[in-house]
Amino acid sequence: MKTAALRAPQLMLLLLATLAVAALAAIEAEGDVGAHRATAERAMRDYLAVAGRDAVDAVADAATAEATVALAPAAGPRASSPYDLLPPPEVLARPTATPLACPTDGATAFARLDLRDGTLAATGAPGRDSTLARWLHDTLTAVVTNGEARAATPGGMPVGIVFGRGPGPGAGRAVVYGVKRAPFDAPIAVYGVVTCAAALGPALVARAASANAALAPTLADSLLVLTAGDDGVGHEDAAAPVARARVGGLEVRAWAGPGAQRRLVVRRGSGPRLALLGVLAAVTASLAFLALAQLGREQDLVRLRADFTSSVSHELRTPLAQILLYGETLALGRARSDGERRAAAETIVREARRLMQMVENVLHVARAERRANGVSPNTLALAPLVGEVAAGFAPLAAAASATVLVALPGALSVRAEAGALRQVLLNLLDNAVRYGPPGQVVRVGGAYAARGAVRLWVDDQGPGVPPRDRERIFAPFVRLARDRVARDHGEASRPGSGLGLAVVRDLVALHGGRVWVEDAPGGGARFVVELPNGDVPDGEVPDGEVPNGDLARGRA
Repeated sequence: MKTAALRAPQLMLLLLATLAVAALAAIEAEGDVGAHRATAERAMRDYLAVAGRDAVDAVADAATAEATVALAPAAGPRASSPYDLLPPPEVLARPTATPLACPTDGATAFARLDLRDGTLAATGAPGRDSTLARWLHDTLTAVVTNGEARAATPGGMPVGIVFGRGPGPGAGRAVVYGVKRAPFDAPIAVYGVVTCAAALGPALVARAASANAALAPTLADSLLVLTAGDDGVGHEDAAAPVARARVGGLEVRAWAGPGAQRRLVVRRGSGPRLALLGVLAAVTASLAFLALAQLGREQDLVRLRADFTSSVSHELRTPLAQILLYGETLALGRARSDGERRAAAETIVREARRLMQMVENVLHVARAERRANGVSPNTLALAPLVGEVAAGFAPLAAAASATVLVALPGALSVRAEAGALRQVLLNLLDNAVRYGPPGQVVRVGGAYAARGAVRLWVDDQGPGVPPRDRERIFAPFVRLARDRVARDHGEASRPGSGLGLAVVRDLVALHGGRVWVEDAPGGGARFVVELPNGDVPDGEVPDGEVPNGDLARGRA
């Protein structure tokens, strides 16, 4: 009672401090919301700038590519001489659909300006209308000197787009042009496709979106709005575009779309927060007691996981280094004899088995946390399976200067899954070898037990397990305090991940059995596994007795 009374003021102070911190956190959160929104807006602007640049470049590339394809029959081939005959403009007419064609029938025309004598040849409306022909002549003459044409490839045909302005004959028209050149890049003619200005830009944007898989979703989500048209018309009252590019007189612009604003999910709160603070205070007071209890457990968990990470890193590095070393020895032919090659191969196999055992333990613990483990028990003869596991473990035991002796009744059988029981035995043998001294003998034994069960045990000659830790060591990531103290003081500590015994307990429990640790008769620790008995008739073997004449002894 006195202790509780002393703790009450401390707890009250803790609650008041927690409430004060919660109130300050709520006030500070209001300011953080604004800061987060500003950060999100900056991130969105940066994204739109990058995406906008890619988008306008894609449309500009589409415009250049379409102009190159459309004008290539006439302007594409470089003339062999400045005096070559020029192809007529009619060769530019194509029966297939193209974004350069005007939707109105008969509105698309083709023209050729011979720069050597200044003559214009045209089809369609320019061929019948002298005023339109004069505008087209002046327009194609000007594009040669403005230097705005661009080529799809280095050294290719320069192409561009120019728009008609004002109420004159060029109103509503656009000319897609290409410059035909002679040797030494001398321009000798300009070919043009006269089309509708209003339809050209949207058609090029649609063509770029269909050809660019990354651009289409951005436009579909309205993150960007693309426009393509006359560089001197429109958008005077709009916000500045995030990116732009030009192909002659065609300017491609990218604007932040309405979808960009919808993506900003950080919003400012509104209204009084007294109710929120009251609820927060009540919840804080209710959870403070639980928090105090959980704090110690959380600290233990952090320490256990830190120990696990350190231990597993060491456990993985050692066998991997051995595998790499002896693998390189074999690969580079450094082994000088068959004996050395066999020893290298045996080392690789031994260390690979260690890695496999560790991986199986980690996977089992992960499945256990998801409750995804299960077993399919069968009746198993125990002696052959234990002998097989001991023989396979022998190289690992020999590496630690340990010997494994097996003594089991020959007719002993259990109800278990073979793979799970192998993993149980491997983990117990590995634990015994780790915590026993060099040169020790690890003994594996078994006997019938009461209540229709079979007991299997593994004895080592190590320091044993203190009684206070005998239940705790079966929890995941747990290692004894003496090992942590040795590690913290820089002394040699026994390696281990803290998972092996946890896996043993879980697998045994899945079989309806139990596992515990006790003192071994000759000193050290004895780990005992009790499993359901196999197909043995009642009364054939008395409970707890082992037939002395029926021991199958083996040495690994």
